[in-house]
Amino acid sequence: GGEGQALHWHKRAGTHRRLGSDRQGSQTRRDKHLPDIAGLIDPEQFDLISRPEGFIVIRGSAGSGKTTVALHRIAWLAHGNGHINSGRTLFLVFSKALREYVGHVLPALGVGNVNIRTFREWSGFQRRQHFRDLPGALRHDTPAVVVAFKSHPAAMKALAWQVERTPGRAKAAQVVEDWANALSNPDLLAAAVQETVPGSFTGEELQQVALWCGMQHAELAQWQDHKNAPQDDEQEPHDEYFGADRNSDGRCFDEEDDTLLLYGWQLRVGPLLGPNRRPLRLLHVAIDEVQDFSPIDVRVVLGCLDERESITLAGDTQQHVMKDAGFTSWSDFLATWACKAPRLRR
Repeated sequence: GGEGQALHWHKRAGTHRRLGSDRQGSQTRRDKHLPDIAGLIDPEQFDLISRPEGFIVIRGSAGSGKTTVALHRIAWLAHGNGHINSGRTLFLVFSKALREYVGHVLPALGVGNVNIRTFREWSGFQRRQHFRDLPGALRHDTPAVVVAFKSHPAAMKALAWQVERTPGRAKAAQVVEDWANALSNPDLLAAAVQETVPGSFTGEELQQVALWCGMQHAELAQWQDHKNAPQDDEQEPHDEYFGADRNSDGRCFDEEDDTLLLYGWQLRVGPLLGPNRRPLRLLHVAIDEVQDFSPIDVRVVLGCLDERESITLAGDTQQHVMKDAGFTSWSDFLATWACKAPRLRR
């Protein structure tokens, strides 16, 4: 879009600064600080950009301007509501390359305080903040079937059922037990698959998932026992345990477990916590290339929104990078979490 009709920041005498041109065709000033991407904004895109705070899904093929709209929407909201330009506004992307791009464009639009992260950076940080007694390093030998299941709506369902049926204290340790018991129970996993997407995993595959997760729990228990064991002054720094066990550095968790543990926290304990251990409440979230996020990824982020529930999702189902992310269609994806934050325990 665009074709010489780009919309730019300008200031007219007697008016506030705004994004766009007036309907009468008044001349606008091209802001020299805006990147060329601003030339892609056409009137239809401007209508999306200028929507009030709330829930918006932007669908389109490659090069159609989805990212442009998401970026300029944050700038528009920040212009009308200055506190949007803060660390409590989050722009999530799938790749580091896109993070670098967004990190250059938003400041050029006058929005320099937004928190820009890949989802794995954000979820990893949040998991380490909420589960400080767990090892932070992740393993990199996860079987494909385990990655696929942990990114699937059935994993979310199994975890929710586990919390519902199991009394327990609202503590991080109980969340870890919920995670371990849910994902190592093949019968529960099978019921969750039947409830969400029947036939998406075979019984043999679910057995593999359960065995892997049971092994993870055993390795975590071993790591915790060693960590809490009394230290012998005469013991060598690199003892037999550290020399023999390939996971002795605590690499018990898969990358996908960060999100599962955070979702378990939301279900068992309540809202995720931000600075000063107060509930994390985000003013606005934009997620680009959302088709490469799993439903549980988005569900966790949605649970961090404040009462305005302002979020922008941009993506294209034909541009999958991660085929196992659980995104099959917009209707299925949105139905998974019904455009609402998870019901949180207090």
